[in-house]
Amino acid sequence: MKATKTFPLFQAITVLLICISLNACKKDAETPNNNNNNNGGFFKGNIASNPWEHGCILRDNGTARYYVSFSGGAMTDTANVNVSKYEGTYTIVSGVDSIYINCNQGDNDFKLKGTINSARTSINGTWAYTTFGITNTLPFSMAK
Repeated sequence: MKATKTFPLFQAITVLLICISLNACKKDAETPNNNNNNNGGFFKGNIASNPWEHGCILRDNGTARYYVSFSGGAMTDTANVNVSKYEGTYTIVSGVDSIYINCNQGDNDFKLKGTINSARTSINGTWAYTTFGITNTLPFSMAK
């Protein structure tokens, strides 16, 4: 009986096809389904016409750190004992440039709903602060 060399060729082709199909099925890195990329930076401003300063850092991953001072702390020094810090999230809705920032800690809940300009340098809207079931709502503005 004469041995043929087609079997090793068949094995090589089979292995090659398996490798190609496995590589083609590799899962791509997921892209977040939001428009939070490239919005980073520190925004600061005032709540209504009050002397209360506030600010926030918008991180590219959709998280936010919100700073607020009800007792005279300046946003130029966020490490000041009079400046409270809260972690949360934010979302920007494309097309209408609406922004939603939600931060809370314990019994304190901050919700900022507004509009961010197309250059991503200023935010204006409504600020809501809830503590122990009581909510205060005022206009706010912030800029880089």
